[in-house]
Amino acid sequence: MKVLFFACALVLLAPVGAALAQTRDADSHFLQISFQDLPEDLALAKAEGKVGLAIMFEAEDCPPCKRMKRDILSQAQVQDYYRKHFRVIGIDFNGDREVVDPTGRKMIEKRYAGKGGVGILGTPSFLFLDLQGREMARNYGEIRSVDTFIKLGEFVVGGAWRSGDFRSYLGQSASSGPTR
Repeated sequence: MKVLFFACALVLLAPVGAALAQTRDADSHFLQISFQDLPEDLALAKAEGKVGLAIMFEAEDCPPCKRMKRDILSQAQVQDYYRKHFRVIGIDFNGDREVVDPTGRKMIEKRYAGKGGVGILGTPSFLFLDLQGREMARNYGEIRSVDTFIKLGEFVVGGAWRSGDFRSYLGQSASSGPTR
């Protein structure tokens, strides 16, 4: 009888565990379609009631980018959180497609990513712009946990970027307990 009860419990609880760790393709469920016209993306973000843009700078030959997409950006809870608060787009750090920056200047992706634009140093990097196209925050490098990546979003959404950097915010949130 105990074995039957245990087997039934496993069958009933299996969907709950699967839902908690649900994964979806990062390219279609995290990143949103963009024509790389940032004023247009900002207008869409405003119309959708978002905080602003979250821009992922990535490169095709970037192992940390691939790991983040596979392990973090594929998680339904990450996708849902970021899409609730931001219009999320990707820009190829080495790309040659045209980008229109928030001021209307046209340039290719690699120039916008680099010294001629926002000065991104490497990939993966995330740049957060408010609805006027002004920088709120940026993060360089791979984030390896879902919780930390969601905290990055909370750091921006909650306005903590106005008074400190993300690493300090992480230290404060770790000492004060969970944020959700």
